[in-house]
Amino acid sequence: MEYLKEKLCIKFFLFLGLAFVLIHIPILGGYFRIINTVIHESGHAFIALFGGNVESISLFMNGDGVTHGTQSIWIIDFITCAAGYLISSFMAMYRFG
Repeated sequence: MEYLKEKLCIKFFLFLGLAFVLIHIPILGGYFRIINTVIHESGHAFIALFGGNVESISLFMNGDGVTHGTQSIWIIDFITCAAGYLISSFMAMYRFG
């Protein structure tokens, strides 16, 4: 069990360092930031569809984004707020896990 824990810890820090390096590459870094933002905002939009509507998704040149939607139930609104980071993390875990 200790070997598995150590291996996962090394893998986590390796990917964290790789992500940090990738987003700071002068030309390609912007593309990686936008891809991450698309996945993040799509996570908000996907969960919002369970209890409301998605009005718009906006992506900005600096790597930021915003999803506008309406929810009919407050708990769906709460889950939608957390969904961006959760979906992004699950996508990374699925892809590299």
